[in-house]
Amino acid sequence: DRVQLVLRYVGANPANIIADLLENYAGVDPDAIPLAAWQTEIATYYGGVLTATIAEPVAVEKLLSELIEQLPAALWWDDVAELIRLQILRGVPSDAAQFTPENILEGTLQITDQPSTRLSQVWTYYAEKNPLESVEDPNNYSSAAANVDLEAETDYGTPAIKTRRRTYSMSSK
Repeated sequence: DRVQLVLRYVGANPANIIADLLENYAGVDPDAIPLAAWQTEIATYYGGVLTATIAEPVAVEKLLSELIEQLPAALWWDDVAELIRLQILRGVPSDAAQFTPENILEGTLQITDQPSTRLSQVWTYYAEKNPLESVEDPNNYSSAAANVDLEAETDYGTPAIKTRRRTYSMSSK
């Protein structure tokens, strides 16, 4: 019989999950993690909790990337404060500064097309059925959602598809 430890989060604050993964599985110094600030950010701009069962060994980087994408959030190193910062992504305030010809130094801003990074379809699979089965198998999920931009496909002539799988399930507090 096969027996293994399973990492389980039930109704957990995403800030606590990120801190746990960084501290206990990536060896990050807890002093670099301003957990109270993260919890405030999550409570103010996200307001939900997450549940996940990780039954197979998965790189911390992969787990964090999926979690950051799902929130959606940004996680980065602040050199000045020597802290890891977390911010939930949100709309730009209407009074935010704007880029205009008056505040851009000539020759410092270059705009280039990046066709390799474009997407015209995003397929997201939710509600994992069995954490012991492959997370890559679409049949291991109860639900799926597709966002499709047919105009972009017409403009470029081909679809650009991204598939996402949700290990973390979100619920309200």
